[in-house]
Amino acid sequence: MNKSQRLNKPLQTVSRGVFANDVLGIMQRENVSTVLVVEGGVVIGTVTDRDIAMKCLLSGKLPGAITAFDVMTLQPNGCIGKAMRQAELHIME
Repeated sequence: MNKSQRLNKPLQTVSRGVFANDVLGIMQRENVSTVLVVEGGVVIGTVTDRDIAMKCLLSGKLPGAITAFDVMTLQPNGCIGKAMRQAELHIME
């Protein structure tokens, strides 16, 4: 995938109640490592593959037993612009 294709790739979103193993499935299928968590049309957090790995290991729970909300990095101001900028930076890596 070249840089132009990465920049035009749509951002992936999930709701807070989606199980972490389903988030991992989206990440694998779409070849991304960050997914935005959306509630009521507002980005409330981001989930990375590392968030899932670390929080599952630390809690001793399987990804099928915890939700995106449990592992997400909170966006305290709910600012979609900030989350989109973070996702864009990650996509360009």
